[in-house]
Amino acid sequence: MEERTQGILLHTRPVGEADLIVHFYTTDYGRLTLKARSAKKSKRRFAGLLESFSRHFIAFERKRAGWPVLLRLEPVEMYTDLRNDLGAFAAASYASELVLKLTEEGDVNRDIFDLLTAFVSYHTETPLSPKSLSRFKLRLLEDLGLLPNWDNCMDCGSPYNTEETFRFELGQGGILCRSCSHRYTRTTHPLHPNTRLMLIYLQNRQALHVPEPLPWGEALRLLNLRFNHLMGFPPRSRGFLYQMNPALPADSNDTT
Repeated sequence: MEERTQGILLHTRPVGEADLIVHFYTTDYGRLTLKARSAKKSKRRFAGLLESFSRHFIAFERKRAGWPVLLRLEPVEMYTDLRNDLGAFAAASYASELVLKLTEEGDVNRDIFDLLTAFVSYHTETPLSPKSLSRFKLRLLEDLGLLPNWDNCMDCGSPYNTEETFRFELGQGGILCRSCSHRYTRTTHPLHPNTRLMLIYLQNRQALHVPEPLPWGEALRLLNLRFNHLMGFPPRSRGFLYQMNPALPADSNDTT
Protein backbone atom coordinates (compact mmCIF):
# COMPACT_ATOMS: atom_id res chain seq x y z
CA MET A 1 0.00 0.00 0.00
CA GLU A 2 1.30 3.42 -0.95
CA GLU A 3 2.17 5.83 1.86
CA ARG A 4 2.92 9.55 1.62
CA THR A 5 4.74 12.13 3.69
CA GLN A 6 6.86 15.24 3.34
CA GLY A 7 10.60 15.03 3.95
CA ILE A 8 13.97 16.69 3.54
CA LEU A 9 16.77 14.64 1.98
CA LEU A 10 19.63 14.03 4.42
CA HIS A 11 21.93 11.64 2.57
CA THR A 12 22.19 9.18 -0.31
CA ARG A 13 24.51 6.22 -0.80
CA PRO A 14 24.88 3.73 -3.65
CA VAL A 15 23.92 0.10 -3.21
CA GLY A 16 24.52 -2.44 -5.94
CA GLU A 17 24.96 -1.36 -9.54
CA ALA A 18 21.90 0.81 -9.99
CA ASP A 19 20.12 1.54 -6.71
CA LEU A 20 20.47 4.23 -4.07
CA ILE A 21 19.66 4.18 -0.38
CA VAL A 22 18.15 7.55 0.52
CA HIS A 23 17.67 8.97 4.00
CA PHE A 24 14.96 11.56 4.62
CA TYR A 25 13.77 13.31 7.74
CA THR A 26 10.00 13.43 7.44
CA THR A 27 7.01 15.03 9.11
CA ASP A 28 5.11 11.78 9.74
CA TYR A 29 7.74 9.04 10.08
CA GLY A 30 10.77 10.84 11.50
CA ARG A 31 13.95 9.54 9.91
CA LEU A 32 12.96 7.38 6.97
CA THR A 33 15.29 5.20 4.88
CA LEU A 34 14.13 4.14 1.41
CA LYS A 35 15.54 2.29 -1.59
CA ALA A 36 15.44 4.21 -4.88
CA ARG A 37 15.54 1.48 -7.49
CA SER A 38 17.57 2.13 -10.65
CA ALA A 39 18.15 5.72 -9.50
CA LYS A 40 21.80 5.68 -10.64
CA LYS A 41 21.10 4.48 -14.17
CA SER A 42 17.69 5.77 -15.15
CA LYS A 43 17.47 9.30 -16.56
CA ARG A 44 13.74 9.42 -15.93
CA ARG A 45 13.29 8.08 -12.41
CA PHE A 46 13.89 10.88 -9.89
CA ALA A 47 15.84 12.83 -12.55
CA GLY A 48 17.48 15.80 -10.82
CA LEU A 49 15.36 15.40 -7.70
CA LEU A 50 17.71 13.56 -5.34
CA GLU A 51 19.69 16.69 -4.56
CA SER A 52 21.08 17.17 -1.07
CA PHE A 53 18.66 18.90 1.34
CA SER A 54 15.85 19.07 -1.24
CA ARG A 55 12.35 18.90 0.23
CA HIS A 56 9.62 16.74 -1.31
CA PHE A 57 6.30 15.04 -0.94
CA ILE A 58 7.34 11.39 -0.90
CA ALA A 59 5.40 8.35 -2.06
CA PHE A 60 6.75 4.98 -0.94
CA GLU A 61 5.71 1.40 -0.40
CA ARG A 62 6.76 -1.02 2.31
CA LYS A 63 7.93 -4.51 1.43
CA ARG A 64 7.86 -7.70 3.45
CA ALA A 65 11.65 -7.66 3.59
CA GLY A 66 14.30 -5.01 3.04
CA TRP A 67 13.97 -1.26 2.77
CA PRO A 68 10.69 0.38 1.79
CA VAL A 69 10.79 1.42 -1.87
CA LEU A 70 10.68 5.03 -3.03
CA LEU A 71 7.99 5.34 -5.71
CA ARG A 72 8.07 9.02 -6.67
CA LEU A 73 8.89 12.51 -5.49
CA GLU A 74 6.96 15.74 -5.83
CA PRO A 75 9.38 18.61 -5.17
CA VAL A 76 8.47 21.29 -2.65
CA GLU A 77 11.80 23.17 -2.50
CA MET A 78 15.04 22.25 -4.26
CA TYR A 79 17.27 24.93 -2.67
CA THR A 80 19.15 25.35 -5.93
CA ASP A 81 20.97 28.44 -4.59
CA LEU A 82 23.01 26.16 -2.33
CA ARG A 83 24.92 24.89 -5.35
CA ASN A 84 26.44 28.34 -5.81
CA ASP A 85 27.29 29.02 -2.16
CA LEU A 86 29.76 26.59 -0.60
CA GLY A 87 29.41 28.21 2.81
CA ALA A 88 25.65 27.60 2.85
CA PHE A 89 26.10 24.12 1.38
CA ALA A 90 28.60 23.23 4.12
CA ALA A 91 26.24 24.54 6.81
CA ALA A 92 23.35 22.45 5.44
CA SER A 93 25.63 19.38 5.17
CA TYR A 94 26.70 19.74 8.78
CA ALA A 95 23.16 20.23 10.13
CA SER A 96 21.87 17.29 8.09
CA GLU A 97 24.62 15.00 9.36
CA LEU A 98 23.78 15.85 12.97
CA VAL A 99 20.11 15.03 12.38
CA LEU A 100 20.96 11.83 10.48
CA LYS A 101 23.32 10.51 13.16
CA LEU A 102 21.38 11.58 16.27
CA THR A 103 17.86 10.45 15.37
CA GLU A 104 16.39 6.97 15.26
CA GLU A 105 14.55 5.41 12.34
CA GLY A 106 10.83 5.97 12.74
CA ASP A 107 11.08 8.20 15.83
CA VAL A 108 8.71 11.04 14.84
CA ASN A 109 9.59 14.58 15.90
CA ARG A 110 8.02 17.34 13.83
CA ASP A 111 10.08 19.96 15.67
CA ILE A 112 13.30 18.49 14.23
CA PHE A 113 11.87 18.60 10.70
CA ASP A 114 10.84 22.24 11.19
CA LEU A 115 14.21 23.14 12.72
CA LEU A 116 16.27 21.61 9.91
CA THR A 117 14.04 23.08 7.21
CA ALA A 118 14.24 26.54 8.76
CA PHE A 119 18.03 26.31 9.15
CA VAL A 120 18.61 25.28 5.52
CA SER A 121 16.15 27.88 4.18
CA TYR A 122 17.61 30.68 6.29
CA HIS A 123 21.17 30.05 5.15
CA THR A 124 20.30 30.08 1.47
CA GLU A 125 20.13 33.85 1.93
CA THR A 126 22.05 34.62 5.13
CA PRO A 127 25.68 33.67 5.86
CA LEU A 128 26.30 31.25 8.69
CA SER A 129 27.29 32.95 11.94
CA PRO A 130 28.45 31.66 15.33
CA LYS A 131 25.09 32.77 16.73
CA SER A 132 22.95 30.90 14.19
CA LEU A 133 25.06 27.72 14.44
CA SER A 134 25.00 27.75 18.25
CA ARG A 135 21.25 28.34 18.31
CA PHE A 136 20.70 25.45 15.90
CA LYS A 137 22.74 23.12 18.08
CA LEU A 138 20.93 24.13 21.25
CA ARG A 139 17.52 23.83 19.58
CA LEU A 140 18.46 20.36 18.31
CA LEU A 141 19.50 19.33 21.81
CA GLU A 142 16.15 20.64 23.07
CA ASP A 143 14.19 18.72 20.42
CA LEU A 144 16.15 15.56 21.28
CA GLY A 145 15.31 16.01 24.96
CA LEU A 146 18.96 16.66 25.82
CA LEU A 147 18.93 20.35 26.74
CA PRO A 148 21.54 21.17 29.42
CA ASN A 149 20.59 22.45 32.86
CA TRP A 150 22.87 25.38 33.64
CA ASP A 151 21.47 26.18 37.10
CA ASN A 152 22.30 23.24 39.37
CA CYS A 153 24.93 20.55 39.78
CA MET A 154 23.49 17.46 38.10
CA ASP A 155 24.76 15.22 40.94
CA CYS A 156 24.16 17.00 44.25
CA GLY A 157 21.78 19.72 43.07
CA SER A 158 23.78 22.60 44.52
CA PRO A 159 22.99 25.90 42.75
CA TYR A 160 25.49 27.45 40.38
CA ASN A 161 27.54 30.30 41.79
CA THR A 162 30.41 32.26 40.32
CA GLU A 163 32.57 31.83 43.41
CA GLU A 164 32.97 28.10 42.83
CA THR A 165 34.51 26.28 39.87
CA PHE A 166 31.88 24.43 37.85
CA ARG A 167 32.56 22.11 34.91
CA PHE A 168 30.42 20.87 32.03
CA GLU A 169 29.88 17.10 31.82
CA LEU A 170 29.86 15.94 28.21
CA GLY A 171 28.11 12.59 28.67
CA GLN A 172 24.91 13.74 30.36
CA GLY A 173 25.10 17.38 29.36
CA GLY A 174 24.94 19.04 32.76
CA ILE A 175 27.10 21.10 35.09
CA LEU A 176 29.05 19.75 38.03
CA CYS A 177 30.27 21.51 41.15
CA ARG A 178 33.90 21.10 42.18
CA SER A 179 33.18 18.41 44.78
CA CYS A 180 31.22 16.25 42.31
CA SER A 181 33.30 16.75 39.17
CA HIS A 182 36.13 14.44 40.32
CA ARG A 183 33.88 11.44 39.60
CA TYR A 184 33.74 12.38 35.90
CA THR A 185 37.36 13.28 35.21
CA ARG A 186 37.38 11.90 31.67
CA THR A 187 34.22 13.60 30.41
CA THR A 188 34.26 17.10 31.89
CA HIS A 189 35.29 20.41 30.37
CA PRO A 190 35.95 23.76 32.06
CA LEU A 191 32.95 26.10 32.11
CA HIS A 192 33.76 29.80 32.19
CA PRO A 193 30.98 31.97 33.72
CA ASN A 194 30.78 34.11 30.56
CA THR A 195 30.45 31.01 28.37
CA ARG A 196 27.61 29.79 30.56
CA LEU A 197 25.85 33.15 30.28
CA MET A 198 26.24 33.11 26.49
CA LEU A 199 24.71 29.63 26.19
CA ILE A 200 21.81 30.52 28.52
CA TYR A 201 21.15 33.64 26.44
CA LEU A 202 21.08 31.63 23.21
CA GLN A 203 19.07 28.78 24.72
CA ASN A 204 16.36 30.87 26.37
CA ARG A 205 16.60 34.03 24.23
CA GLN A 206 16.97 36.01 27.44
CA ALA A 207 18.36 39.53 27.59
CA LEU A 208 21.41 38.67 29.69
CA HIS A 209 24.51 40.81 29.91
CA VAL A 210 27.43 38.86 28.51
CA PRO A 211 30.73 40.72 29.02
CA GLU A 212 32.76 41.63 25.93
CA PRO A 213 34.40 40.09 24.04
CA LEU A 214 31.63 37.58 23.43
CA PRO A 215 32.96 34.05 24.09
CA TRP A 216 31.80 32.54 20.78
CA GLY A 217 34.87 30.35 20.43
CA GLU A 218 34.48 28.62 23.76
CA ALA A 219 30.69 28.36 23.48
CA LEU A 220 30.98 26.59 20.13
CA ARG A 221 33.81 24.43 21.38
CA LEU A 222 31.68 23.26 24.31
CA LEU A 223 28.77 22.42 21.99
CA ASN A 224 31.12 20.67 19.56
CA LEU A 225 32.45 18.49 22.35
CA ARG A 226 28.93 17.63 23.50
CA PHE A 227 27.86 16.59 20.00
CA ASN A 228 31.10 14.65 19.46
CA HIS A 229 30.35 12.72 22.64
CA LEU A 230 26.76 12.01 21.62
CA MET A 231 27.81 10.78 18.18
CA GLY A 232 30.93 8.96 19.34
CA PHE A 233 33.09 10.84 16.82
CA PRO A 234 33.36 14.32 15.24
CA PRO A 235 30.98 14.86 12.29
CA ARG A 236 32.65 14.16 8.95
CA SER A 237 31.34 17.41 7.51
CA ARG A 238 32.84 19.51 10.27
CA GLY A 239 36.15 20.30 8.54
CA PHE A 240 34.31 21.39 5.39
CA LEU A 241 32.02 23.58 7.51
CA TYR A 242 34.88 25.53 9.07
CA GLN A 243 36.83 25.73 5.84
CA MET A 244 33.90 27.26 3.97
CA ASN A 245 32.73 29.54 6.81
CA PRO A 246 35.74 31.56 7.99
CA ALA A 247 33.49 33.76 10.16
CA LEU A 248 33.31 30.91 12.68
CA PRO A 249 35.84 31.52 15.48
CA ALA A 250 38.99 29.52 14.94
CA ASP A 251 39.38 28.53 18.59
CA SER A 252 36.20 26.43 18.37
CA ASN A 253 38.13 23.92 16.24
CA ASP A 254 38.33 21.03 18.69
CA THR A 255 39.87 17.68 17.97
CA THR A 256 38.25 15.68 20.74
